Amino acid sequence: MMLSGRVGVVVAAAIVSLSQGFLFTKPVWHEALQSVDVPVAAVPEVSSEGGLFPPILCIPGLTSSNLTYSLHNAASAIPDCPTDLINATLWPSPVPKTLHEYRCLLQNYGLYYDKATGTIDNRPNETVVVPDYLSFSSDALPTSFWTTLGWTVGKNLVTAAFDWRYTPADIPEYYDRLKALVEETYENNNQQRVVLLAVSWGPQPTLAFLHKQEQAWKDKYIAWFIAQSPIWSGAPMAVESLVSGFDAGTGQRELTRVVAQGAGSLLSLFPRPGTSNVTYG
Repeated sequence: MMLSGRVGVVVAAAIVSLSQGFLFTKPVWHEALQSVDVPVAAVPEVSSEGGLFPPILCIPGLTSSNLTYSLHNAASAIPDCPTDLINATLWPSPVPKTLHEYRCLLQNYGLYYDKATGTIDNRPNETVVVPDYLSFSSDALPTSFWTTLGWTVGKNLVTAAFDWRYTPADIPEYYDRLKALVEETYENNNQQRVVLLAVSWGPQPTLAFLHKQEQAWKDKYIAWFIAQSPIWSGAPMAVESLVSGFDAGTGQRELTRVVAQGAGSLLSLFPRPGTSNVTYG
């Protein structure tokens, strides 16, 4: 799907500018873009009631999807690690003061397979939440850039962070919330179709989400799916982390390997040759 010429150039040019670190004042930026028209294929027009600012729903990557965790008498494989905590920061990772703190922190990142239910989840008595769902608290998605151009946070500019540790196949509840958010954003903007802007790791679950939707639903609610800096072909470091661990200068390569093997998302990042689903190795 594509946006009409003028709407499309506003979004596309804004994204290019953001990725290059540019920031323009509203009068210069807006007036310049209004005078630009780009030939596009003959497609259904996006509703003009929303003007030049189509609603954007951002799906951030790993960097901007913050995580907090709570422990409730949680068992630990490492002696003397905390077993009770409330809303502690898990990601972005706090800087450990000691090697022991580092080992305790890594333990909280892992996901575990439950043979009884056939599901992947946190270790027993550990709860991990995404505190920034619908908010723009991360510097990686600066609100000032978008609001300067004319978007309004919470109306035609919303975000849907997710728990990046899971594979795209293991977050069905997130997809349910995302679908409801798309429909709500559509209704809140005069039934104008929504632009899905996904960054870095974000395009992976976004594409999985779109594959789960009926074509009629996508035609009605989605204007564009924009993947900014996607990792479609995978990342070599994912292989290193899963096979031998990642050495962050702490000498804990073995522990990082165990943690990596518990983060299903890394399996989705194995490099793939061309259009094949076969992984190198």
